[in-house]
Amino acid sequence: MASIGEYRNDIKRYRALKEKIAYIIGELNSGSENANKLSNEVASSFKINNIPAKVTGRIDILNRSMAETANYLKDTILPSLDRAIDDAHDDIERLEEED
Repeated sequence: MASIGEYRNDIKRYRALKEKIAYIIGELNSGSENANKLSNEVASSFKINNIPAKVTGRIDILNRSMAETANYLKDTILPSLDRAIDDAHDDIERLEEED
């Protein structure tokens, strides 16, 4: 069984990880927005026989991938970290009541 100090250290690490993941989510969202703009720019500027260049398809795939990764981090990973933090707080309370 872990000590109160170990649980507090876990909470600090979880919170630091949450901050880093939140930053990554922001960067992914920004990249996705920029990829969307780039795709539109390329589609309107680079055409062969009035058909947008194939690179726009690759940009769109990258855009979707960044958006999906950001959503996964936001909807799955961050809530898991919140639960881990809550569990650590519960364990601290339980240990404090035992003392």
